Amino acid sequence: MRAEVVKDYKPILSQCFSTDDDLLNKWHIVAGKGQAACVEKTFLDLQDAKVKFFKILHDESLAGYFCKEIFGDKQYLTGFFLMPEFRNEAMRLRFWAIIEMNFKLPFYCGLYEKNVPANKFIQSQGGKLIKRVAIPDGKAVLYKVGV
Repeated sequence: MRAEVVKDYKPILSQCFSTDDDLLNKWHIVAGKGQAACVEKTFLDLQDAKVKFFKILHDESLAGYFCKEIFGDKQYLTGFFLMPEFRNEAMRLRFWAIIEMNFKLPFYCGLYEKNVPANKFIQSQGGKLIKRVAIPDGKAVLYKVGV
């Protein structure tokens, strides 16, 4: 696996999300409104955050993505996705290793509380819940990684 920074990432969001019906129907903040709505919401959120977007490739095939945001003096993992066929233990560890190579510890990760799989993943990588926040779209949680 390797990471590449890309500027035009809306097609990557669409390609990734098309592989995960559970995200589209249960876990995304606008779940149940269709793929286009989920992609658009994520794209607009990432645009607002002015992220650096990394696509993840495995043998030249798209495997997922993650985003890095700098806010003040803190680094944030602001969005990540691993395609279902790469969600075995070995690939999750490789994915996380690539993320860690692009961040200085500690860093933070904000997630929507309803995205149970993403929350479990961050917790499994040592993320410690430090805050719950009500936001217009629902509830968000903030993790600190590398405590």
